[in-house]
Amino acid sequence: MGLDKGGMKTELTPELVEETKPQEVPVILWDTQVKGLFLKVMPGGLKTFGMYYREDGREKRPKIGDVGQISLDEARQWSRNLLKDLEEKKRRQARKKLGL
Repeated sequence: MGLDKGGMKTELTPELVEETKPQEVPVILWDTQVKGLFLKVMPGGLKTFGMYYREDGREKRPKIGDVGQISLDEARQWSRNLLKDLEEKKRRQARKKLGL
């Protein structure tokens, strides 16, 4: 999902997701409610939710789902769950490092 870190930060709303039109280049809108959640609109019109985060020093950009197959609320929940899981993993690794 070739993603540069550019794009615009905004509060994604169902209306904004619906109304965002394709451009000559991919359009990326970053959600201000959930860190890392973005909407990518391809020149052909495909709209996809994705998540950007770093894990173990590596960038990750999993596709959450296409608009129409998954709602904005579902994409936010998926992203929140992922962030929670990542935080729990970080805590476990820190405890293990400390011998706890």
